[in-house]
Amino acid sequence: MNNTLNLKWVFNMEKDKVSIKNLIIFLAILAGITGIVIFYQYYEKITLHHPLIGDQIDSIVFESYTSEGNIRKFLNEKEMEQFVKRYNSAKDIKNNKELVGIGTPKGYIKINLRNGEHISICDGSLNGLEVQTMRDGKSVCYWMKQPKIKKDLLEINDN
Repeated sequence: MNNTLNLKWVFNMEKDKVSIKNLIIFLAILAGITGIVIFYQYYEKITLHHPLIGDQIDSIVFESYTSEGNIRKFLNEKEMEQFVKRYNSAKDIKNNKELVGIGTPKGYIKINLRNGEHISICDGSLNGLEVQTMRDGKSVCYWMKQPKIKKDLLEINDN
C-alpha cells in the first residue's frame, strides 16, 4: 500500500487560482455593500438632523399638558446654549417616514427659529426622541437619541 499523499490533488494550482479569484470577488462585493450601508447611514444622518446654531434660535420651550393646565418653561440663554450642545450631539438618527409615534405626547420641546420655522421634540419611548419639523415645505420626521434631553423632557412631563 502506498502511503504517499498525492499533493497535486490537494494543491491543484488551477483550482486554487479560481478559489482565490472567487474569494477576492466575494470580499470586494462584501466591502462594497458594507460601504453603501455605512454611507447611507451617514447620509441619512446629515440630511435629517441639522445642527443648530445659537443665533438661529428665537426660543426653546418645554411644554407639558396636565390636568391643571399647560406648564411652559422657557429656557434662558445659558440653558439654551446647553440644550443646543446636547441637541447637536444626538446619536442614532433614523428616518421616521411613517410618522410612527406613541400617540399624543404628554409634553414636548418646541424650538422656535428666527426664520419662523420650528422644531418639535417629543418622547418616542424606546426609539428615543421623535423630532418633527418642516423643510422646504415638506414634513421631516426622524428619531434621535440624546439621553439628557430625554431625561429633561420626562422630568417636565412628570411635574
